[in-house]
Order: sequence, then structure tokens, then C-alpha cells
Amino acid sequence: QAIGAGDKNGDRIIDEELLTQGIFGGIGNILKNEVLFTTQVHPALPASAIDREKATAIIDAAVGLADAWYRDKRADRQREWTNTGRLRARHAAPR
Repeated sequence: QAIGAGDKNGDRIIDEELLTQGIFGGIGNILKNEVLFTTQVHPALPASAIDREKATAIIDAAVGLADAWYRDKRADRQREWTNTGRLRARHAAPR
């Protein structure tokens, strides 16, 4: 119900609606595009034309893709920290 609910005139497109921070805090252009592609929703579709089933799919995709992105970034950061530690150990001055 949140998708399209903030659109009082009924003419806001889903592309704009997904960037509304009150609906999806933190979603950006890349994630928005991935969500719309994954759910096969055209970005210019009016948000008011999206039924409950498709809205649920959009929300599930947004949560799933955001979680996957976060886990990937966290793994990258962990690899960076591990590799940095190894580099420091290899290049440490002899005692």
C-alpha cells in the first residue's frame, strides 16, 4: 500500500516513487533500476497502476537486492582488511 500512496495526483511514475525516502530509505538509482528490471516493471509505469502482488514483488526485490549488496560490500571490506593486514606483515621492518 505504500507504493503509490504518497502520490496524491496519481500521476507519479514508479521510477520516482521508489526514490521517495519515506517509502524506501536509502534506495538509489542503481538499486532502483535493478529492482525494476528484476520485477519486470517499466520505470515509466504510474505507481497507482501497480497492484498489491506486484508491489509485494517490488518490495521483496528491494529488500533482497539491498541485503545482497550489503553482504557483498561487507565481504569486500573484510577482504580489504585481511589483505591490508597481510601486506603490512610482509612489509614490516625486520626487528
